[in-house]
Amino acid sequence: PALIGIPVLLGLIRLAGERAGLYDASFGSALRTVSEIAVFLVLLWRTGSAISRQAEQRMQANEALQATQRRLVNELTDTKLLQQISSELIGEKDVDAFYGRILDAAMGIMRSDFASMQMFEPDRGNGELRLLAHRGFSWKAAKLWEWVRSDSASACGVAFGTKARVLVSDV
Repeated sequence: PALIGIPVLLGLIRLAGERAGLYDASFGSALRTVSEIAVFLVLLWRTGSAISRQAEQRMQANEALQATQRRLVNELTDTKLLQQISSELIGEKDVDAFYGRILDAAMGIMRSDFASMQMFEPDRGNGELRLLAHRGFSWKAAKLWEWVRSDSASACGVAFGTKARVLVSDV
């Protein structure tokens, strides 16, 4: 009997837009009928689909790993910054400079454009927050927050009054 050979090109695996591999198959005289060939092609298509899914899953796992590595590098950098600042501030005599350096470090770590540091003063009225340092705010805004009571509608007043964290994502 004559040998029938039909190459079957199943597809191209793509990862992140780059060609990662080509898979193909061929069959010969073992497949004689159209239905045998059709079954063979369906099996090849399913195999190719499974390979593509696995390749996509590997790519997603790699992306997640890279994101985790970037986050860990950032956390290490932030930790080193805090350690450096704490070492430098041990001998700091200027309290305002001390607060300013802490605030600058916090802004860098949090990647924020605005920041303030306040201290609870229990002897003032029913207790108020006093502004120690600020960054990014106008002097007019800083004046408004120089003293904050627990019934204030500002984010720090709400946090002070409710004893819960308040996040403001867009000021």
